[in-house]
This record gives sequence, structure tokens and C-alpha cells, in this order.
Amino acid sequence: MKMVKTGLISLMLVFILGLNGYSQGYYEWGDPFPLTDSLSDNSNPSMYLIYNTGLYMVWEKQIDSVSTSIFMDNILDADPPQEVLSANGVLYRNPQIMNANYYPNCDSVFFLIYETNENGNIDIYFKAYMTDGSFLPAEPLVTTPFDDYQLTVGQIDYWDGGGYFRDAALYIRNDSLFARNLMRDGWYIYFDDEDLIDSSFCSSPVALDNYVSYLKEEDGEFHIYHSSCNNSGNWGAPQVMYDSADCRNLDFSLHYGNLVWSAYKDTTWRIMTLDLFGGETYTYDIFKETPFYPAALGLIIGVKSWWGESWIATPFPENDLDEIFMTEWAGVSNFLNFSQSGTMNRNPHFFIGEPTNYCQYDYLVWESFRNEHWQIWASKVIQCAGSVSETDLDEQFMSVHPNPFTHETTIEFTLDLRRDVIIEVYDNRGTKAGSIANQSYDQGEHQLRW
Repeated sequence: MKMVKTGLISLMLVFILGLNGYSQGYYEWGDPFPLTDSLSDNSNPSMYLIYNTGLYMVWEKQIDSVSTSIFMDNILDADPPQEVLSANGVLYRNPQIMNANYYPNCDSVFFLIYETNENGNIDIYFKAYMTDGSFLPAEPLVTTPFDDYQLTVGQIDYWDGGGYFRDAALYIRNDSLFARNLMRDGWYIYFDDEDLIDSSFCSSPVALDNYVSYLKEEDGEFHIYHSSCNNSGNWGAPQVMYDSADCRNLDFSLHYGNLVWSAYKDTTWRIMTLDLFGGETYTYDIFKETPFYPAALGLIIGVKSWWGESWIATPFPENDLDEIFMTEWAGVSNFLNFSQSGTMNRNPHFFIGEPTNYCQYDYLVWESFRNEHWQIWASKVIQCAGSVSETDLDEQFMSVHPNPFTHETTIEFTLDLRRDVIIEVYDNRGTKAGSIANQSYDQGEHQLRW
């Protein structure tokens, strides 16, 4: 392939094995599709991948004005959704999945954690989903004379004494932030005692790895605070993370340590991100008179490369209706109408999907108003954590020289056996600059010019 090139060009190459035959291109979002019916209102979906078991989604279904049920579906099989919780006059809401499958010799696959008013005030309960496909009876997690709500679940990203991840349930009571960690003692797993993280003016907690970030009201504005959990399972003292503007609607970027939220800056609401590792903030060129509800998905390119760039999705008005808008590429400020539904849309979130060969699917899931009811819709993208990026070349099996270059560069790679190979070129803004290879190559050394 020959192209006329002028100036000094620096390229990032993506080298992917075994992808020939996919109908959907990698890093390309597929057409939206429904995940639920539209016979009643469906809302608050949460999705969790249990490897070698399934991709489970739990959500609320409206029964009447005072009753909601919780449904579950393994969206990778053909079985119909399962009604897990339902009772007249009872609200079951905000379902979350906590992985219980890290622990060996446990019969439970995951814990379904949820809020309910079945005892009058709002409490938090959980049910264990077992390997035989059944649920155990509900058990109380947090029951007090007060409302316990705004539940969120996060994986505490460290090894405990036996070498397994822990998880935590975090929630609000009387404007205070609390946590209960999932612990292990031999083959026995249990929730430890309640831990008070912050005692005043807290709301909207979100969790990622061993961090929890949340909003804290100060002088009429909401600022962002965070706490982290240490190897002993203890939560540290709260620290301010961002207090330069009034903030709303926090979320963590899936796959990367970016925090995303809506901030009131320069007399309008904007979308901002904060790199937890580098400490840098970024403000997107999108404006609204009311707060955004953004979600973020980190870009994966390369065996070791979890890029700091993210796709951002948010409801945004077009023709007096909130469509789901998303950035054209990870790290780019140009937002496009993604849902193009001609109806109301809300509550976008990103979730990890099923693995596929050397890659994996990630899902964008949101609620869309169809046939007079809220329905859950989704789209998915293939990301290639099994690819090799140009940043990995010194330790892998491909070299590019020269890079940067002005007119021509040479790509050399070595295969251990005959494989399907795709090599594509992206510039540092994520724009595809060309395709170098998309075919099978024999075992041995190969050289291509571009």
C-alpha cells in the first residue's frame, strides 16, 4: 500500500491476531438492540461478567405505582429472563451484582444486592445466586431505623491473605457514607462490620478498585471527595479530589482510572474528567443548562496498554428529545447522536462484556422510551486487550522503523505459527490512518512497507 506522505508522521500500530471473519470491526460500535421488552417500564440495569458462566444483567421492572420487581437475565443464553423478587406494594430497586466467584470451593456465583422498603424504611438485602441456577433466601445486609440507599458495589482491587479479591457495598444513611466489605476466612465468606467513611453531607458514591468517590455539599455546592481501602480492609480518611466548581453525577471510567462528572463552569454545565493516576483534569466542549449524566469507557489497545482516553456517553437534547450522544472516538471532544431513536433516552452506563478470541466486547447500556414504556437498549464494541500496540514493541514480536517518519516506514514481525493477522495504523488522536494487513501469514519472519 502506497500513500503520499508529507511532514513528520508518528504512528501507533495495532497488531491483532486471529480476527479475520468478524462481521463487526474492532473499535466500531454495533447497531443498538433491545435487551428487554417494552410491555412495562424497565430501569436501572446493572451488568456483570462471570467468566465461564455468563453475562448477567439485573434490573427493575415497574409493576404499579407502589411496586417494582427485580429481574435477571444471562444475555448470552436463550433462556427467558427470571423474576427474582416481586411483591405487591413493595419496592425492590437499584439491583447490583457482587462477584462471589473469586473464592474457591464456593457454591455461590454472585450476590444480588438491592434496596427494598419491605420493612417500611429502605434497607439493603442480598441473595446468593448458586451454581445450580437457584437463589438462596434473602439475607439482610443493612437494616436500621433509617433509610439506607444510593447503594453502589465496587471491587477492592488487592489480594487478601489467600490471594483473592474482595468487594465492598457502599451506601448512604443520614448523609453519611458507609461501607461493608466482603471478606474471606478459609472457605467461608462473609460481610465484615460496617465502616463509617464520612459522616456529613455525602451523596452519590461510585466505586472503582479500592477507591470510592462521592459528592460532599459545602457552602451550597457539591465537591468531589474520595477514600481508599488498604490491605487490611480499612477505609482511609476522606480527601478532597475536586472543589473548583459545583459538581454532579459522578461515574468511573470502565477499564481506566478516570473519574467523569458534570461541573458548572463559566455559567453553564460541562463534562469533566480526572485522571486518578496523573491528576490531570479535562473539560469537554459540550454545554447544557442542566447537569449532564455522563458515562465513560476506557480505550484498550495493546497487551499492557490501558489508555487514558475514554469514550464519553451522555443524554443530550436534539429536537426537544434526549438522545444518547457519544464522542466519535475515545479522547475526542466531538459528540455525535449515537442512539438516533427519535424518542427519549436516559441513564447510560458501560459494562464489560463477553470475551471473544483475543478480544472482548464492551457494552453501552441505556434506557429508551419505546411503546409508552422505558425499555433497556444496548450497543457493543470489540476491544482488543490481546493486541500488541507500538508502545509494547520493544518486548514483543514486532518492530517499526523509522517511527516517526516522513515518507515510508517498515514493519517487521515474527509468528510462532500460521495465524490470521490484522495490522492497522492510528495517529495519536485515535484516527485510523490506514490498513497494512488483513490476511493469514505463515510461521516465521515477515516484513511490510507502508
